Amino acid sequence: MENTFDLMAQEGNPRNSEGSFVQLKNGNILFVYTRYDGQSYHDHAAASLHGYLSADGGLFWRDAGKIMDRGDADNIMSVSLLRLRNGRILLSFLEKRRTATAHPECVPLRCFSDDECETWSKPEPVTPRHEYFVVNNDRVVQLTSGRILMPRSLHRTGENGSFLPATAGVFYSDDQGATWSETPDEILPPEGMASGFQEPGVIELEPGRIMLWARNDSGHQYKTFSKDGGVHWEKAVPAPEFPSPCAPLSMKRRPDGALIAVWNNHPYKDEWFKRTPLVMAESYDNGQNWIVSKEIGSDPERGYCYTAILFADDAILLGYCFGKNVDGHCCLQDLRLQRLELPKWTYPVPPEAK
Repeated sequence: MENTFDLMAQEGNPRNSEGSFVQLKNGNILFVYTRYDGQSYHDHAAASLHGYLSADGGLFWRDAGKIMDRGDADNIMSVSLLRLRNGRILLSFLEKRRTATAHPECVPLRCFSDDECETWSKPEPVTPRHEYFVVNNDRVVQLTSGRILMPRSLHRTGENGSFLPATAGVFYSDDQGATWSETPDEILPPEGMASGFQEPGVIELEPGRIMLWARNDSGHQYKTFSKDGGVHWEKAVPAPEFPSPCAPLSMKRRPDGALIAVWNNHPYKDEWFKRTPLVMAESYDNGQNWIVSKEIGSDPERGYCYTAILFADDAILLGYCFGKNVDGHCCLQDLRLQRLELPKWTYPVPPEAK
C-alpha cells in the first residue's frame, strides 16, 4: 500500500525541512526533521529537531514532539539517524551560530541514544574546527569494517566575505562514533567550477571501496572513489549517468542488494531551485548502469529535494522537501513522508525485470 503524509508550512511554522528515519526495536519507525518555529524559512533561521512516529510501516504517522532543542544556537538542521553495530542509535545534525563575520559557523554534532530514542547523550562536535561545514541529512553510514563515515563539504570565505567554491571530504570514526578524524585528502573541484563540490554522499560498493558523489553547477553530479575505507580519494570525475541541477542526490542499497538513487533528473545548470522532477533509479551491477524506474514528484510549481530513504519490510520510505517556489528561489518549506511498495525481486535481479 502506498501512502503520503505531508507537513505543510503555516503561521509560526514557516518551514518543515529535511530529516532521517530509523527503525526501532519494537518495529516503530521514527522520522526526525527540522521544524522552523519563527517567522523565517531561511537556512539560518530559528529551528529545532522534531519527530513523527509510525507503528505500521509508514502508513500513518503521529506527532512525537520535540526531539532536540537548539539551545543558544541559531539553528540546528540536517539530521542523520543511524543504528550502529553495537545497538546504539547515532543522531547527527548541524549547529549554526552567528559570528562577527558575514557567515555563521556551521559545525556537525553527534549524540547517542541507548533507550530507542527516548533520551539522548549531550551533543558533541565532530570537529574542533569552527568553520562552515555542511553535512546533508541522512548521509552518515557505517561500513562493513565498522568504520562510520560522515561526508561533508567545507565552504571557506574569500576576502570579500563571499563563499569560495566548496571542497569535499569525510569525517570518520573507528570507535562507534566516540571520536572522529578527518580524511587527509581534500576533494577539490575542477578549476572554474563556481559552486565547488557541495553536499556529498557516500556508499560502500564493496568492502572498503567507497563512492562519494557531490552536487555542483556543471549540469551533472561528480563522483570519486576510495579503496581504503574512505581515507584517501581519487580525483573526482563527472558522473554523466546523473544529469542534475545544483541539487543533492541520495543513494542507498536495497535489502536485495540493488542500489537505489533519488535525484532531480535534468541538467539545468543555472537554475539551482528548478528541482523537478524527482525520480528513482535502480542499479543491479553495483552502480555501473542505472535504470530510471519511477517518477516520484513532477509538479512544475514545486521543487523536490533532500531525500531520506529507509527500507522497511516490503516498502521503501522516502522523506523529502516538496515546497512551492517562493521569491523565485526556495522550495524547502513543505515536507512529505511517502511509502512506496518494493517489488519482491531477489538479487541478482531476474533478466525479465531489467
